[in-house]
Amino acid sequence: MPRITTGVGVEIPKANNLWVPYATLIFAFLLGTFVLPGWMVYVAPEWVLLVLIYWVLAIPYRFGIFSALFIGLVVDVHRGLPLGLNGLAFAVVAFSALALHQRIRIYPPVQQAGMVLLLVGIYLLLKQTLRSMMGIGVGPGVLYLAPALSSALLWPVIYLTLRSLRIRYRVR
Repeated sequence: MPRITTGVGVEIPKANNLWVPYATLIFAFLLGTFVLPGWMVYVAPEWVLLVLIYWVLAIPYRFGIFSALFIGLVVDVHRGLPLGLNGLAFAVVAFSALALHQRIRIYPPVQQAGMVLLLVGIYLLLKQTLRSMMGIGVGPGVLYLAPALSSALLWPVIYLTLRSLRIRYRVR
């Protein structure tokens, strides 16, 4: 298998089927556009962030901080939010996931969900802090953290689905 050497002794596998991560991110964008009724709006999982976390953990040499920043900017434009709000928050989460990716990957998906809860919670807390600093309306109480719980509960399903796609299409 052809490999690329970075010059410091680290070999990166040649890119293969990179359309799969981008297709899953587009699908996550589409899932995030569904209008949910009543109380379900408050517990909707952070689809794009979950897919981004998976790809940062699975292929950290392809998806990292700059990828997260760009995807966050796309989310900002899509949702009509101030430019950089999600970009900065996604970049912080990607940095945290990159720093811990070797530790997170050794656990089964159910235990990884605890770290996903923490990562999505950091994202939501940072996003809420930035929104309040910008003077944008804030939600009631700590209800804004509810998507972290729903995202963590869905993590094992998302992890197993994306992992099977990665293996099937040999994404590197």
